Amino acid sequence: MDTVSIVITAAVGLFALIGFFTGLSQGFFRQVIRAVTLAAAAVASVFFSKAFYGMIANFFDTRSIEEIYAWITGLKFFPAGLDISWMLNVDSQTAKSIIAIPLVLVAIPLIFATLFVILSLILKIVHVILCAIFGLSKKKKNFITSLLGGVLGAACAVIVFGLVFIPFLGLINISGEAVTRLNEEMPDADA
Repeated sequence: MDTVSIVITAAVGLFALIGFFTGLSQGFFRQVIRAVTLAAAAVASVFFSKAFYGMIANFFDTRSIEEIYAWITGLKFFPAGLDISWMLNVDSQTAKSIIAIPLVLVAIPLIFATLFVILSLILKIVHVILCAIFGLSKKKKNFITSLLGGVLGAACAVIVFGLVFIPFLGLINISGEAVTRLNEEMPDADA
């Protein structure tokens, strides 16, 4: 195994361990609610990410590379010393591949985390209201429900790891492909 595989495996193991202990302390039923919230946030983040990519792709498809370059360099938060004049030497589809896809890959975990937090808060509020209305009290945990909660918590943690970190691994792959594509399209400096 190479170093990257060892680091990723260790990170997955750490996430699973933390998830196991969290689920162990919360119990099975609370962990099921958490799993449903995670699933809903994951599905919603995919739909929001597709819409986000559609907006970015439309921006690149409807403008010339010069307009895109002017817009990017005109942003207030654009770093002053960063030279992206290479964009003027490629077509808009190549620029879209280099800029839009990584933006979406970074956005997916951010959208997922935001939706998860919002859905968790909504469910907690609903839970408090339902407990107050129906006079429900906290269920007592036993060994089996705690253990099942731990197993479900570990599974959820591994899924969260995948949703958050796999897009970043995709960025590394896309970066390599972008460099290759740029080298193919850029005029040879020696010629």
